[in-house]
Order: sequence, then structure tokens, then C-alpha cells
Amino acid sequence: MSPASPPPRYRHVGLTLIELVVVLTVLAALAGLVVPLISRQAADARVSTTQASLRQIRDVILNRYLVDNPRSMIVITEDPDPTVITITLAGQSQDVWAPTRIRSLFTQSPRAAAYNPSVRLGWNGPYLVRTGARYPGTTEATARGFIADEYAHPDDPVLLDGWGNPLVVRPIEDPNDGNHWAIISAGPDGNLNTTNDNLRVYLHPIELAP
Repeated sequence: MSPASPPPRYRHVGLTLIELVVVLTVLAALAGLVVPLISRQAADARVSTTQASLRQIRDVILNRYLVDNPRSMIVITEDPDPTVITITLAGQSQDVWAPTRIRSLFTQSPRAAAYNPSVRLGWNGPYLVRTGARYPGTTEATARGFIADEYAHPDDPVLLDGWGNPLVVRPIEDPNDGNHWAIISAGPDGNLNTTNDNLRVYLHPIELAP
């Protein structure tokens, strides 16, 4: 009989503690690089989405709503809103024609002229698709600058920015180009009162009432 064969030797295929520590260290380093990159991309996406929405509203107002509803026939007010609004900019009061409220792009005002196909004038909306979002009326939202005024009412249909806050129309002073109406996003902090991070597009120019 041949002598018994030695038992087979099995190669160790597991990780040693040192190898495991090295692998975890590498993974942690990669995570430290990837997570900030993803965060920046998400932030950039919110900015891009907001800028696209601002441009969309601006283009709808200038190229569709105001074409159908020229100033001479617009009655965009709903009681008790005034047709002409007095605003104070740079310490001076002036009367200006209010631009369309964002809600007027969704719903015809009772005082707006109905569309007349023979002259191709009148409210011919809705000019934007409803998203289900509404202008807030809470105390917390008011503290962040989303006040109920002649420009927006609680429960008005709105479009939201990339951070989930309503886009608003407001008169604003442009130090480089006079006074204008602007469509504004509150920006990443969601606060209209802090203007350093607001995103906006302008409706040029502001039109003084006769």
C-alpha cells in the first residue's frame, strides 16, 4: 500500500484586517470626492430648472398674454385690486401699470375681455399648464417674503422654482437700468427678503401710467 497522501492545503482567500482597512479607506476617499460632486450637480440642476421656469413665464407674458391682451384693453384686476399701482422705488412714488399676475396666465379674470377671433384679441388661455401648486398663505411663508398683496393671493395657482417655492412678479429697482417688473425666485434659502441669492428675469421696461 502506498503511504497516505498528505491532506490538501487550502489557500486563504479572505481579507486580512490590514487589507480590509485599506479597502475601507479607499472607499471613504472615493465617497469624499463623489458626494460633493453629486451635491453640486443637484444644486446646478435646481438653478437650471428655475432659470428655465423664469424664462418660460417671461416669454409667455411678453409673447402670448400681452399680444392677446394689449394694454389698451387689459383689465387684469379683480376687486379690490387697483388697475394702477403706486410703488415707491429709490424713495420716490410713481404710478405704474401692473403687469399680469401669474394667476392671470392660468385663469381668466372676470374683468378680462373674452377672446374675439375676428380681431384675434382677448384672453385666450390658459397660457400655462396648472401644476397643482398654490401660493402660500401661512405665517411662515409671509415671514419669508411671500406676502398676500396686489401681486399674489393665497391659493393662486403658481409655478414653483427648483427649491419648491413660488415664482413671483414684483416691481424692482435695477441700479444699472432703471425700474422694472421682474419675475423672481427666492433662491436656495427660500427667502424673498434676502436678495443676494435671488434669481430673476426682467419684464422690460416698466411702463409709467399716463
